[in-house]
Amino acid sequence: MNRRSSYRDDEKAKKTARLQKARYRARTGSGSPQHQWTQAEELLVEAHEIPDRELALRLGVSVQAIHSKRWTLKK
Repeated sequence: MNRRSSYRDDEKAKKTARLQKARYRARTGSGSPQHQWTQAEELLVEAHEIPDRELALRLGVSVQAIHSKRWTLKK
């Protein structure tokens, strides 16, 4: 991996880093696309009115995804 200091142009260094990270993620990722949360789904996660297991089945995501989303929403 090239170091940022070896580039004269900062934008070229950033672009190269993004491409390298994308290649790494493509090679090591789970292969499944990341879930795009809708505002309605986020409201359901924030409300916490039904058990996480039931909500995960309803939304088609894992229970861990529910926990992670709630954490990122600061709830």
